[in-house]
Amino acid sequence: MSVHLTGEGASIALNRLAREQMKHKLLADINTDMMVCQIEGTDHLEYVRELHELVAHFDPCEVMHGNDDGHRDYRL
Repeated sequence: MSVHLTGEGASIALNRLAREQMKHKLLADINTDMMVCQIEGTDHLEYVRELHELVAHFDPCEVMHGNDDGHRDYRL
């Protein structure tokens, strides 16, 4: 199935669709990680905290504690 988007809002609609798809993939990944942690008896919130810290890097309202130079580097 292919979708053809045209017009002014095409790029916005495509970006929204891509974001929604990524959110679903991320939630599926988190749920899988939580199940594995439950089986292994490990802390399932560790991964969630790591993701929160990573995402908070992009939110200017979050208080961040960076390196000595005040910057954080998030490379995967």
